Amino acid sequence: MSRKVPLLVTYKLSPANLGRIEAHSPDLKVYYSPENLHVEKHLPEAEIVFGHLEPAYLRLAPKLRWVHLAYAGAESMLYPELIESDIVLTTSRGIHKHQMTELLFGMMLTFTRKLRTFDKQKAQKVWDVSPFREMELLSGSTIGILGLGSIGSEIAKVAKGFGMRVMGLRNNPALPAQHVDVVLGPENLQHLLEESDHLVVVLPLTKKTRNLITRKEFDLMKQRPYFYNLARGAIVNEEDLIRALREGKIKGAGLDVFVEEPLPASSPLWEMENVIVTPHVGGFLPHYMTEAVTLFLENLQRYLEGKELLNVVIKERGY
Repeated sequence: MSRKVPLLVTYKLSPANLGRIEAHSPDLKVYYSPENLHVEKHLPEAEIVFGHLEPAYLRLAPKLRWVHLAYAGAESMLYPELIESDIVLTTSRGIHKHQMTELLFGMMLTFTRKLRTFDKQKAQKVWDVSPFREMELLSGSTIGILGLGSIGSEIAKVAKGFGMRVMGLRNNPALPAQHVDVVLGPENLQHLLEESDHLVVVLPLTKKTRNLITRKEFDLMKQRPYFYNLARGAIVNEEDLIRALREGKIKGAGLDVFVEEPLPASSPLWEMENVIVTPHVGGFLPHYMTEAVTLFLENLQRYLEGKELLNVVIKERGY
């Protein structure tokens, strides 16, 4: 390669991870503007950005051809200026599947094995076996997974290990899906809602999925399932979720995402005994950015070699 490709990194990285990028190829000219510090100085030259850019910054980058995000969701970058441009957008989809699956099953077992009840008994030094009568098994129950991407597929795999019946919903139900007993298209959402004992949302946030779960959908949940949202808060109407909890339409909710984050102190969800709240940490790992940089470097090598990139976002689809 006769010229050096200008690469701008705007994420705040450890020296080790930044060093991995700088040492990746002699064909790169790496600029570092952590958290957009002095980013305006480098944007006019940048061909690649590893980081998030606001619309105002995008206008300062006439040579930009590719943006890679360290996270799975693309909605924060899908503003009109980016959508209408020729800039390729890729994400770090796929590096979250294990940690999010483990969080989900931690929530599920907390509910079904009454772990909160026993934890309260421990704090009070009470030995009482009666709560065991209310325990439930995952084995033999049905899990409905809204979204069969990398995370949903991993959830399905683990669910089968627990002996669960697995139903999944995806845009194209004709695509193969391992570990899934029933694959449904969006038009059959009602059937999935009616059959599920545990219902988990792991869909991307798009125009079609925004406010997908409302009072109407909660009313269709015949099994009074446990409900989990690990995707984006705006996929679920939060007021309708609170109403469904109060009316007993669902047994409980495990929530990692919310319409407003941080979740306001005034939200009733904080006080509800049958709700688990975690602060949008489902995808976190102690060394998350190391994983994200590894994926970025794989894509970067593909870019330098003129190969097809991984996790390209179809802008019109939203993911």
